[in-house]
Amino acid sequence: MASEHPYASRSETGPVAEHNEDRVLARPERGLWVVADGMGGHEAGEIASEVVIEAIEEAVAEGRSLAEAVQYSHHAIKYAAENGRGAAGMGSTVVALRLQGHDYELAWVGDSRAYLWEPEVDGGRLTQLSHDHSFVQRLVDTGSLTDAEARVHPHRNIITQSLGAVDIDKVDVATARGRLYRGQHILLCSDGLTDVLDDAELRDFLRHSTDIQRQVDELVAEVVRREGRDNVSVQVVSAAPDAPPAGEAGDSPWQRHPALLVAGGILLLAALGLALL
Repeated sequence: MASEHPYASRSETGPVAEHNEDRVLARPERGLWVVADGMGGHEAGEIASEVVIEAIEEAVAEGRSLAEAVQYSHHAIKYAAENGRGAAGMGSTVVALRLQGHDYELAWVGDSRAYLWEPEVDGGRLTQLSHDHSFVQRLVDTGSLTDAEARVHPHRNIITQSLGAVDIDKVDVATARGRLYRGQHILLCSDGLTDVLDDAELRDFLRHSTDIQRQVDELVAEVVRREGRDNVSVQVVSAAPDAPPAGEAGDSPWQRHPALLVAGGILLLAALGLALL
């Protein structure tokens, strides 16, 4: 029998935007959760994100890996536009989570994000698992910007990868894997949340309650209160009640903290680039 993973989900238009181009998918029976943030305006952005949701669910049901399912959704958007559904040039970002037992796989394109929330570690530890495909993230990676400067940069919303981009045959689907231990949670969100709340603020709101639906509701309500200009979508998925405790024998630091693997890969690429100079 598959482990049951409690989850909470919410998507709102927000106080400024005229319509919601975000879409969320929660299929706990398949261990699948997705947040897609569409682009392209009314009758395009919401179509793009809807196509992403449909395509990923279909591809996973057919037995494809999560990364393959995200790649498939890229082509599904282009096919939809070519056949009169939505509009030419529409696109979407995505972050998707798949849980098989206690092991998880993440896949993303763009600046929708995934975080690991560990409420029982150091008074509450929040770790970003995904790595934005964005202009400012490239500047941060090269040391040209600090994280604080990136948050207020005028081009912070320019993304370098998106699903449906007509000039890209294959998108760069980023992935991460790990194990979800007892008491841990994964948060998925569109940039409507992280444009308004920084990581320290996210951590403080998550500390307010142990009820994950209340956490999701409070995060969305705060974005609305601050008059966030974008749609906001948040999902929190919890470890199953029978999940193993963290740090059990045989677990490596890479398994317990997969963000280390992402960071290590970035440092390795940077070192290789310097070596070639």
